[in-house]
Amino acid sequence: MRKVSMLVTNNCDPDPRVLRMGIWLVEEGYDVTIYAYDRMKESEKTSLVQGVKILRFQHGNSPYGGTIKTITGKKRFLKFAITEIKKSPPEIVFCHDGDTLQAGVYLKRKLNICLILDMHDLHFSWPRMNNPRSFSRRLVSKYQQKQFEKHLTKPDLIFTSSGSLRNGRFPGFKQWIKQRGIDSVVIENRPQQPRKIPKQINNKETVISYVGKIRDKEAMTFLISSVIKLRDLSKIKLLIAGDGVLSEKVERDLIQQRKEFGIDFEFHGRFDVEQKYQLIARSDVMFAMYNPKRGNISEGALPTKMFDAASVGIPSIVNSNCLMGEIIEKEEWGFSVEWGNFEELRDAILSAKKYPEINFKRKPIKDQFLEAMNSLG
Repeated sequence: MRKVSMLVTNNCDPDPRVLRMGIWLVEEGYDVTIYAYDRMKESEKTSLVQGVKILRFQHGNSPYGGTIKTITGKKRFLKFAITEIKKSPPEIVFCHDGDTLQAGVYLKRKLNICLILDMHDLHFSWPRMNNPRSFSRRLVSKYQQKQFEKHLTKPDLIFTSSGSLRNGRFPGFKQWIKQRGIDSVVIENRPQQPRKIPKQINNKETVISYVGKIRDKEAMTFLISSVIKLRDLSKIKLLIAGDGVLSEKVERDLIQQRKEFGIDFEFHGRFDVEQKYQLIARSDVMFAMYNPKRGNISEGALPTKMFDAASVGIPSIVNSNCLMGEIIEKEEWGFSVEWGNFEELRDAILSAKKYPEINFKRKPIKDQFLEAMNSLG
Protein backbone atom coordinates (compact mmCIF):
# COMPACT_ATOMS: atom_id res chain seq x y z
CA MET A 1 0.00 0.00 0.00
CA ARG A 2 1.56 3.29 -1.13
CA LYS A 3 1.61 5.93 1.55
CA VAL A 4 0.72 9.56 0.77
CA SER A 5 1.26 12.55 3.06
CA MET A 6 -0.74 15.65 2.10
CA LEU A 7 0.00 19.19 3.32
CA VAL A 8 -2.57 21.99 3.46
CA THR A 9 -2.51 25.29 5.40
CA ASN A 10 -6.17 25.29 6.42
CA ASN A 11 -8.00 23.04 8.88
CA CYS A 12 -9.46 20.83 6.13
CA ASP A 13 -12.86 20.91 7.78
CA PRO A 14 -13.94 20.82 5.12
CA ASP A 15 -11.66 21.45 2.17
CA PRO A 16 -13.67 19.63 -0.52
CA ARG A 17 -10.84 19.56 -3.09
CA VAL A 18 -8.23 18.14 -0.71
CA LEU A 19 -10.63 15.60 0.78
CA ARG A 20 -11.94 14.54 -2.60
CA MET A 21 -8.45 13.75 -3.89
CA GLY A 22 -7.60 11.95 -0.66
CA ILE A 23 -10.76 9.83 -0.85
CA TRP A 24 -10.11 8.95 -4.49
CA LEU A 25 -6.64 7.72 -3.54
CA VAL A 26 -7.95 5.68 -0.58
CA GLU A 27 -10.46 4.02 -2.92
CA GLU A 28 -7.51 3.02 -5.12
CA GLY A 29 -5.70 1.43 -2.18
CA TYR A 30 -3.45 4.29 -1.02
CA ASP A 31 -2.84 5.09 2.65
CA VAL A 32 -3.53 8.86 2.94
CA THR A 33 -2.80 11.23 5.84
CA ILE A 34 -3.57 14.95 5.58
CA TYR A 35 -1.48 17.29 7.73
CA ALA A 36 -3.69 20.37 8.18
CA TYR A 37 -3.19 23.71 9.91
CA ASP A 38 -6.04 24.46 12.31
CA ARG A 39 -4.86 27.96 13.06
CA MET A 40 -7.94 29.00 15.06
CA LYS A 41 -8.40 25.64 16.88
CA GLU A 42 -11.86 25.12 15.39
CA SER A 43 -11.77 21.39 14.65
CA GLU A 44 -10.93 18.03 16.18
CA LYS A 45 -7.21 17.39 16.45
CA THR A 46 -7.54 14.11 14.55
CA SER A 47 -10.34 12.76 12.41
CA LEU A 48 -11.08 10.08 9.83
CA VAL A 49 -13.13 10.85 6.71
CA GLN A 50 -13.92 7.90 4.43
CA GLY A 51 -10.57 6.32 5.17
CA VAL A 52 -8.56 9.56 4.97
CA LYS A 53 -6.73 10.40 8.20
CA ILE A 54 -6.49 14.08 9.14
CA LEU A 55 -3.94 15.30 11.68
CA ARG A 56 -4.35 18.96 12.63
CA PHE A 57 -1.68 21.26 14.01
CA GLN A 58 -3.08 23.49 16.75
CA HIS A 59 -0.66 25.93 18.29
CA GLY A 60 -1.57 29.51 19.15
CA ASN A 61 -4.01 31.58 17.12
CA SER A 62 -2.77 32.65 13.70
CA PRO A 63 -5.31 34.65 11.67
CA TYR A 64 -5.93 34.46 7.94
CA GLY A 65 -5.08 37.50 5.90
CA GLY A 66 -1.36 37.72 5.12
CA THR A 67 -0.16 39.24 8.41
CA ILE A 68 3.20 38.56 10.09
CA LYS A 69 1.40 36.22 12.52
CA THR A 70 -0.04 34.34 9.54
CA ILE A 71 3.41 33.82 8.02
CA THR A 72 5.10 32.76 11.27
CA GLY A 73 2.19 30.45 12.10
CA LYS A 74 2.52 28.69 8.76
CA LYS A 75 6.24 28.19 9.37
CA ARG A 76 5.52 26.51 12.73
CA PHE A 77 2.93 24.26 11.09
CA LEU A 78 5.25 23.19 8.27
CA LYS A 79 8.07 22.47 10.73
CA PHE A 80 5.64 20.29 12.70
CA ALA A 81 4.46 18.49 9.53
CA ILE A 82 8.03 17.81 8.37
CA THR A 83 8.92 16.34 11.77
CA GLU A 84 5.86 14.05 11.78
CA ILE A 85 6.33 12.91 8.18
CA LYS A 86 10.00 12.03 8.76
CA LYS A 87 8.98 9.65 11.56
CA SER A 88 7.23 7.38 9.05
CA PRO A 89 8.24 8.42 5.52
CA PRO A 90 5.68 8.09 2.72
CA GLU A 91 6.30 7.29 -0.93
CA ILE A 92 4.58 10.52 -1.97
CA VAL A 93 4.35 14.00 -0.44
CA PHE A 94 1.37 15.89 -1.89
CA CYS A 95 1.45 19.69 -1.47
CA HIS A 96 -1.85 21.52 -1.69
CA ASP A 97 -1.11 25.05 -2.90
CA GLY A 98 2.20 26.79 -3.25
CA ASP A 99 2.54 27.86 0.37
CA THR A 100 3.45 24.24 1.27
CA LEU A 101 5.78 23.63 -1.69
CA GLN A 102 9.05 24.58 0.00
CA ALA A 103 8.39 21.96 2.69
CA GLY A 104 7.57 19.41 0.01
CA VAL A 105 10.80 20.14 -1.86
CA TYR A 106 12.78 19.62 1.36
CA LEU A 107 11.03 16.29 2.06
CA LYS A 108 11.59 15.09 -1.50
CA ARG A 109 15.30 15.79 -1.25
CA LYS A 110 15.72 14.46 2.30
CA LEU A 111 13.63 11.29 1.95
CA ASN A 112 14.11 10.64 -1.79
CA ILE A 113 10.35 10.48 -2.39
CA CYS A 114 7.93 11.64 -5.08
CA LEU A 115 6.59 15.21 -4.91
CA ILE A 116 3.18 16.35 -6.19
CA LEU A 117 1.85 19.92 -6.22
CA ASP A 118 -1.83 20.77 -6.50
CA MET A 119 -2.07 24.46 -7.31
CA HIS A 120 -5.58 25.44 -6.22
CA ASP A 121 -4.84 29.14 -6.57
CA LEU A 122 -2.01 31.64 -6.90
CA HIS A 123 -1.28 31.63 -3.18
CA PHE A 124 1.02 34.65 -3.43
CA SER A 125 -2.01 36.79 -4.35
CA TRP A 126 -3.58 36.17 -0.93
CA PRO A 127 -1.62 38.85 0.98
CA ARG A 128 -3.12 41.42 -1.39
CA MET A 129 -6.71 40.33 -0.76
CA ASN A 130 -7.61 42.74 2.05
CA ASN A 131 -5.86 45.70 0.42
CA PRO A 132 -4.70 45.20 -3.19
CA ARG A 133 -3.27 48.73 -3.33
CA SER A 134 -1.00 48.32 -0.28
CA PHE A 135 2.69 48.73 -1.19
CA SER A 136 3.89 46.49 1.66
CA ARG A 137 1.42 43.74 0.75
CA ARG A 138 2.52 43.91 -2.88
CA LEU A 139 6.13 43.45 -1.74
CA VAL A 140 5.20 40.40 0.32
CA SER A 141 3.23 39.00 -2.60
CA LYS A 142 6.15 39.53 -5.01
CA TYR A 143 8.61 37.84 -2.64
CA GLN A 144 6.30 34.82 -2.22
CA GLN A 145 5.91 34.56 -6.00
CA LYS A 146 9.71 34.51 -6.51
CA GLN A 147 10.11 31.81 -3.86
CA PHE A 148 7.33 29.76 -5.45
CA GLU A 149 8.77 30.02 -8.97
CA LYS A 150 12.19 28.99 -7.65
CA HIS A 151 10.74 25.62 -6.54
CA LEU A 152 8.27 25.11 -9.38
CA THR A 153 10.55 22.78 -11.36
CA LYS A 154 10.88 20.33 -8.45
CA PRO A 155 7.49 18.50 -8.41
CA ASP A 156 7.17 15.22 -10.34
CA LEU A 157 3.54 16.05 -11.13
CA ILE A 158 1.50 19.28 -10.95
CA PHE A 159 -2.27 19.59 -10.83
CA THR A 160 -4.05 22.91 -11.35
CA SER A 161 -7.66 23.94 -10.83
CA SER A 162 -8.16 25.77 -14.14
CA GLY A 163 -7.12 25.83 -17.78
CA SER A 164 -8.18 27.83 -20.81
CA LEU A 165 -11.08 26.64 -22.93
CA ARG A 166 -10.39 25.21 -26.37
CA ASN A 167 -10.17 28.22 -28.68
CA GLY A 168 -10.88 30.36 -25.62
CA ARG A 169 -9.74 33.93 -25.04
CA PHE A 170 -8.63 33.77 -21.43
CA PRO A 171 -5.90 31.81 -19.62
CA GLY A 172 -6.16 29.50 -16.64
CA PHE A 173 -3.57 28.45 -14.08
CA LYS A 174 -2.34 25.77 -16.48
CA GLN A 175 -1.26 28.53 -18.86
CA TRP A 176 0.39 30.47 -16.01
CA ILE A 177 2.56 27.42 -15.29
CA LYS A 178 3.11 26.70 -18.99
CA GLN A 179 4.57 30.20 -19.45
CA ARG A 180 7.34 29.02 -17.13
CA GLY A 181 8.02 25.95 -19.29
CA ILE A 182 6.22 23.42 -17.07
CA ASP A 183 3.24 21.20 -17.86
CA SER A 184 0.33 20.43 -15.55
CA VAL A 185 -2.96 18.50 -15.40
CA VAL A 186 -6.22 20.42 -14.92
CA ILE A 187 -8.61 19.06 -12.27
CA GLU A 188 -11.54 21.44 -11.92
CA ASN A 189 -13.47 21.91 -8.68
CA ARG A 190 -16.49 20.54 -10.49
CA PRO A 191 -18.74 18.15 -8.51
CA GLN A 192 -18.98 14.66 -9.98
CA GLN A 193 -22.73 14.87 -10.57
CA PRO A 194 -25.69 17.23 -10.12
CA ARG A 195 -27.15 17.57 -6.63
CA LYS A 196 -30.82 16.64 -6.53
CA ILE A 197 -31.97 19.11 -3.90
CA PRO A 198 -35.46 20.61 -4.26
CA LYS A 199 -35.27 24.36 -4.78
CA GLN A 200 -37.14 26.43 -2.23
CA ILE A 201 -39.11 28.73 -4.52
CA ASN A 202 -39.97 32.13 -3.09
CA ASN A 203 -41.96 34.30 -5.47
CA LYS A 204 -42.04 37.28 -3.09
CA GLU A 205 -38.32 38.10 -3.18
CA THR A 206 -35.06 37.42 -5.01
CA VAL A 207 -32.56 35.66 -2.77
CA ILE A 208 -28.89 36.37 -3.53
CA SER A 209 -26.48 34.00 -1.84
CA TYR A 210 -22.79 34.17 -1.06
CA VAL A 211 -21.74 30.80 0.36
CA GLY A 212 -18.01 30.42 1.01
CA LYS A 213 -15.00 32.06 2.63
CA ILE A 214 -15.75 35.70 3.47
CA ARG A 215 -12.48 37.53 2.86
CA ASP A 216 -12.81 39.91 -0.11
CA LYS A 217 -13.82 43.27 1.38
CA GLU A 218 -14.46 45.05 -1.91
CA ALA A 219 -16.60 42.21 -3.27
CA MET A 220 -18.83 42.37 -0.20
CA THR A 221 -19.00 46.17 -0.48
CA PHE A 222 -19.99 45.95 -4.16
CA LEU A 223 -22.73 43.41 -3.40
CA ILE A 224 -24.22 45.17 -0.36
CA SER A 225 -24.13 48.66 -1.89
CA SER A 226 -25.84 47.32 -5.04
CA VAL A 227 -28.61 45.69 -3.01
CA ILE A 228 -29.21 49.00 -1.20
CA LYS A 229 -29.57 50.79 -4.56
CA LEU A 230 -32.00 48.11 -5.76
CA ARG A 231 -34.28 48.10 -2.71
CA ASP A 232 -36.90 50.33 -4.39
CA LEU A 233 -36.96 48.27 -7.62
CA SER A 234 -37.30 44.77 -6.24
CA LYS A 235 -37.63 42.90 -2.95
CA ILE A 236 -34.22 41.33 -2.35
CA LYS A 237 -32.82 39.19 0.43
CA LEU A 238 -29.14 38.44 1.05
CA LEU A 239 -28.16 34.97 2.23
CA ILE A 240 -24.54 35.13 3.41
CA ALA A 241 -22.83 32.03 4.83
CA GLY A 242 -19.25 31.19 5.71
CA ASP A 243 -16.32 31.97 7.93
CA GLY A 244 -13.17 33.84 7.01
CA VAL A 245 -11.16 36.85 8.04
CA LEU A 246 -14.02 39.29 7.31
CA SER A 247 -17.03 37.24 8.45
CA GLU A 248 -17.64 39.09 11.73
CA LYS A 249 -17.17 42.51 10.13
CA VAL A 250 -19.56 41.70 7.28
CA GLU A 251 -22.21 40.53 9.74
CA ARG A 252 -21.84 43.78 11.73
CA ASP A 253 -22.06 45.82 8.52
CA LEU A 254 -25.24 43.99 7.48
CA ILE A 255 -26.85 44.69 10.84
CA GLN A 256 -25.99 48.37 10.44
CA GLN A 257 -27.33 48.48 6.85
CA ARG A 258 -30.56 46.89 8.00
CA LYS A 259 -30.98 49.66 10.58
CA GLU A 260 -30.20 52.42 8.06
CA PHE A 261 -31.77 51.08 4.84
CA GLY A 262 -33.98 48.18 5.85
CA ILE A 263 -32.17 45.56 3.78
CA ASP A 264 -33.22 41.96 4.43
CA PHE A 265 -30.50 39.43 5.15
CA GLU A 266 -29.73 36.10 6.77
CA PHE A 267 -26.24 35.31 8.03
CA HIS A 268 -24.74 31.90 8.80
CA GLY A 269 -21.24 31.01 9.97
CA ARG A 270 -19.32 27.82 9.22
CA PHE A 271 -21.14 25.01 7.45
CA ASP A 272 -20.47 21.42 6.44
CA VAL A 273 -20.79 20.06 2.91
CA GLU A 274 -24.45 19.07 3.13
CA GLN A 275 -25.41 22.36 4.79
CA LYS A 276 -23.63 24.20 1.99
CA TYR A 277 -25.81 22.68 -0.72
CA GLN A 278 -28.99 23.18 1.32
CA LEU A 279 -28.14 26.87 1.67
CA ILE A 280 -27.44 27.24 -2.05
CA ALA A 281 -30.77 25.60 -2.91
CA ARG A 282 -32.56 28.35 -0.98
CA SER A 283 -31.25 31.06 -3.31
CA ASP A 284 -32.14 32.36 -6.75
CA VAL A 285 -28.60 33.35 -7.71
CA MET A 286 -25.07 32.97 -6.32
CA PHE A 287 -22.82 36.04 -6.12
CA ALA A 288 -19.26 34.95 -6.99
CA MET A 289 -17.45 38.15 -7.95
CA TYR A 290 -14.01 39.28 -6.77
CA ASN A 291 -11.80 42.33 -7.01
CA PRO A 292 -9.65 41.64 -10.13
CA LYS A 293 -6.78 43.75 -8.77
CA ARG A 294 -5.76 40.82 -6.58
CA GLY A 295 -4.09 39.26 -9.62
CA ASN A 296 -5.40 35.70 -9.54
CA ILE A 297 -8.75 36.61 -11.17
CA SER A 298 -7.27 37.61 -14.53
CA GLU A 299 -4.87 34.64 -14.35
CA GLY A 300 -7.71 32.11 -14.26
CA ALA A 301 -9.16 31.64 -10.75
CA LEU A 302 -12.47 29.78 -10.81
CA PRO A 303 -14.80 30.13 -7.80
CA THR A 304 -15.78 26.78 -6.32
CA LYS A 305 -19.15 28.30 -5.42
CA MET A 306 -19.86 28.74 -9.15
CA PHE A 307 -19.52 24.97 -9.69
CA ASP A 308 -21.45 24.16 -6.52
CA ALA A 309 -24.34 26.44 -7.49
CA ALA A 310 -24.53 25.01 -11.03
CA SER A 311 -24.65 21.46 -9.62
CA VAL A 312 -27.78 22.47 -7.66
CA GLY A 313 -29.29 24.24 -10.69
CA ILE A 314 -28.71 27.77 -9.38
CA PRO A 315 -27.15 30.43 -11.69
CA SER A 316 -24.15 32.51 -10.58
CA ILE A 317 -22.94 36.05 -11.16
CA VAL A 318 -19.20 36.16 -11.87
CA ASN A 319 -16.57 38.54 -13.24
CA SER A 320 -16.54 39.14 -16.99
CA ASN A 321 -13.39 39.51 -19.11
CA CYS A 322 -11.69 36.49 -17.55
CA LEU A 323 -11.89 32.69 -17.58
CA MET A 324 -14.73 32.38 -15.06
CA GLY A 325 -16.92 34.66 -17.18
CA GLU A 326 -16.08 32.74 -20.33
CA ILE A 327 -17.01 29.43 -18.67
CA ILE A 328 -20.27 30.75 -17.23
CA GLU A 329 -21.33 31.94 -20.69
CA LYS A 330 -20.30 28.75 -22.49
CA GLU A 331 -21.92 26.42 -19.95
CA GLU A 332 -24.96 28.73 -19.62
CA TRP A 333 -24.65 28.77 -15.83
CA GLY A 334 -25.48 32.40 -15.21
CA PHE A 335 -24.21 35.92 -15.78
CA SER A 336 -20.82 37.55 -16.34
CA VAL A 337 -20.64 41.13 -15.06
CA GLU A 338 -17.96 43.79 -15.34
CA TRP A 339 -16.37 44.48 -11.97
CA GLY A 340 -17.85 47.64 -10.42
CA ASN A 341 -20.59 47.99 -13.06
CA PHE A 342 -23.77 48.43 -11.03
CA GLU A 343 -26.06 48.49 -14.10
CA GLU A 344 -24.83 45.08 -15.28
CA LEU A 345 -25.11 43.62 -11.78
CA ARG A 346 -28.61 45.09 -11.42
CA ASP A 347 -29.75 43.50 -14.69
CA ALA A 348 -28.33 40.11 -13.65
CA ILE A 349 -30.05 40.19 -10.25
CA LEU A 350 -33.39 41.25 -11.74
CA SER A 351 -33.17 38.46 -14.35
CA ALA A 352 -32.14 35.70 -11.94
CA LYS A 353 -35.60 34.27 -11.27
CA LYS A 354 -36.26 33.88 -15.00
CA TYR A 355 -32.97 32.12 -15.77
CA PRO A 356 -33.45 28.93 -17.86
CA GLU A 357 -32.96 25.51 -16.30
CA ILE A 358 -29.26 24.69 -15.92
CA ASN A 359 -27.80 21.60 -17.58
CA PHE A 360 -24.89 20.53 -15.36
CA LYS A 361 -22.54 18.38 -17.42
CA ARG A 362 -20.47 15.68 -15.78
CA LYS A 363 -16.75 15.48 -16.65
CA PRO A 364 -14.42 12.49 -16.00
CA ILE A 365 -12.39 14.45 -13.45
CA LYS A 366 -11.73 11.49 -11.15
CA ASP A 367 -10.49 9.38 -14.08
CA GLN A 368 -8.18 12.20 -15.21
CA PHE A 369 -6.77 12.53 -11.70
CA LEU A 370 -6.13 8.81 -11.25
CA GLU A 371 -4.62 8.48 -14.74
CA ALA A 372 -2.11 11.21 -13.88
CA MET A 373 -1.33 9.57 -10.53
CA ASN A 374 -0.79 6.18 -12.16
CA SER A 375 1.61 7.74 -14.67
CA LEU A 376 4.07 8.19 -11.79
CA GLY A 377 4.60 4.41 -11.71
